[in-house]
Amino acid sequence: MGDDRPNVYKEEGVWVYRASAAGRCERELWAYRTGMTPTAHPDWLLKAFQEGHDNEAKILDAVGGITMAQRVIEIPVGKGVLFRGAIDGYQESSRSLVDAKAFAESTYYTKWLKTGIRGFPSYVAQMRLYGAGLELQGVELNRLIMAIGIKDDDGVVQKVKQFRYSFDDLPVTLRDLKRKVMRIEAAAVSGEMPPCVEPLQYPCSFFFIHDEKEIMVSDDEFLEKMANKWRAAKVREDAAKKDRDEAGAMILSTLDEMEREKGEAVQVGDWVVSDVNQTNKGRVNWKKMADDGIDVDGYRAKETKVRYATVKEAK
Repeated sequence: MGDDRPNVYKEEGVWVYRASAAGRCERELWAYRTGMTPTAHPDWLLKAFQEGHDNEAKILDAVGGITMAQRVIEIPVGKGVLFRGAIDGYQESSRSLVDAKAFAESTYYTKWLKTGIRGFPSYVAQMRLYGAGLELQGVELNRLIMAIGIKDDDGVVQKVKQFRYSFDDLPVTLRDLKRKVMRIEAAAVSGEMPPCVEPLQYPCSFFFIHDEKEIMVSDDEFLEKMANKWRAAKVREDAAKKDRDEAGAMILSTLDEMEREKGEAVQVGDWVVSDVNQTNKGRVNWKKMADDGIDVDGYRAKETKVRYATVKEAK
């Protein structure tokens, strides 16, 4: 599945920070740097890693024209410290760095389409370093192509979407990342644990040294499947509401331009379109009633309790 060395390791007297981990929390990287033992990755995460590896060639084939597969880049940070990583590929025709990621459909729709690469700090840092590393090698770069493979329930990519970025779009600079590593190096020498600037980036192998209360972690596949289903449905619901509101506004504008009687319906194709004028009554001001000496408790409806599920993104 690839290089299984830790995110920070020592090689021939040089401390190597993996480019793929450069966007992680400083405290987590400090823990690797000082030799702390991480907790094991959960099975579901190892499964996701393996699926990403298994689908990489398929995703890159969909982009086409890929060269320099797995070319290693290195960026010196200071004496005895460097970044190192291996790019997925380079597209000669567009002079683009190409990176392949495999997402579950729910992750694609609930997060990537909303935030793009900016919602994934580790990807931002990784791509910044890959681009800088290629330029150090004299490779001409015009843009970044993030090739996102969307997996089915069996972990197999069924379709690939391409997203193009200018390197100016990345909100982290090479200088930012170098300064980050030098802070970690200084903390490793002093023995003082750095703060959690971005607390508990889930999943973290050193959650026990973070400031936040530990949360239960489960590998229940059915619960994860239902959570994915809930989030995907919520995204579709939000998108449908936005589409309906936009279409409704355009319908009203079009009806206003037609010569018709007020409130008259219009048939168009298989649909009957009309506008509705509705007057909403103001809400009862319970506070004012109470201030006026009225016992409002006698007017309240019987209390009911409702239990419902919520699904939030793990950080």
